[in-house]
Amino acid sequence: MQSPGVDKAIRHPGTKSTPANPDIPDGKIHITQGNPNDVKATLPVRLIQEIIASEKEHLLAYQAARLKYQQESAAWAAAHPPEAQDVTYIFRPHRGSRYLANPQPESKEGAR
Repeated sequence: MQSPGVDKAIRHPGTKSTPANPDIPDGKIHITQGNPNDVKATLPVRLIQEIIASEKEHLLAYQAARLKYQQESAAWAAAHPPEAQDVTYIFRPHRGSRYLANPQPESKEGAR
């Protein structure tokens, strides 16, 4: 039996359902659950909204610089592909290893 007010997708993750969100204007927020007039509950979201509004120029400049760096990095990586290297790994099993031909070598006299 399903609890009242619980979405089917929450109980059964295999049946995903995304809520229909309206078009949200730039710089605005839309609360899908809960009371949007509850000041205490929406305070963190509103603080983030204020920070984004006050730092918008810096955020856009950072985003443009990051995009430029990613494009330049991808171009450099395409122009300078990694070179194949000749690498040899030596596998030396320890005494008593199952990879040795004789995993239980005879002990020497006088050795403990």
